[in-house]
Amino acid sequence: MAGDDKEKENRGFKIQDKRIRFDEKIDEATEKEKKPESEPTILSADKNSGEKKSEQPQEQKPLPPIDFVQFVMSLASSAMIHLGDMPHPADNQFHPELDAAQETIDILAMLEEKTRGNLSREEASLLTNVLADLRIRFVEKKSKK
Repeated sequence: MAGDDKEKENRGFKIQDKRIRFDEKIDEATEKEKKPESEPTILSADKNSGEKKSEQPQEQKPLPPIDFVQFVMSLASSAMIHLGDMPHPADNQFHPELDAAQETIDILAMLEEKTRGNLSREEASLLTNVLADLRIRFVEKKSKK
């Protein structure tokens, strides 16, 4: 009986980690080797007719490596969305959430404090200016509330 239980456990599924570590570089030749010769067809149901349509999957381009400026601008964009100054990307609507904006601004302030003396002049200037702008916008929004 105990042997049967072990056999059932071993018949499960195999876990294989296919994630790419940040320090691994993939050249185009390796990418092409991994792709199958013909792209699979994806079937999706049409809500109105109940028929299935054939769609080709969209090829995803690899994202460029992120640098400090992109990271700061990403956080700043999130804060702008939370302040209601930019539309939310999911529904293109404005959803002000001042608590979330405050948290993102605090993260940027912590980043400024923890990286002081380790940034280039341009990076430090960008972070200082972005923080000043976001803080002014936050105070304006908070005072209107």
